[in-house]
This record gives sequence, C-alpha cells and structure tokens, in this order.
Amino acid sequence: MAIIGGLSTSEGAGKWEEERIDTYKRNHGGERPKYNQNDSGK
Repeated sequence: MAIIGGLSTSEGAGKWEEERIDTYKRNHGGERPKYNQNDSGK
C-alpha cells in the first residue's frame, strides 16, 4: 500500500469540505450539491 497525500484531521477535512461546497455554490448559481443539503457537508 502506498500513502498518497498528507494526513488530515477531522477539523481540517471539515473545513476543506465547507470550502468546496462554497465553491460549488458560487459556480452553480447558489445551488447546493445534490448529496450535500447543508453548508457543512455533515
């Protein structure tokens, strides 16, 4: 098994996901992703 990328904490991963959802919403007229029906992704 090869490790690809760095380690991430739950807090760091949550922040990254929130940023990705914000980016998606900016690019899609404010619509949320189909499977993320809140802004935190949780």
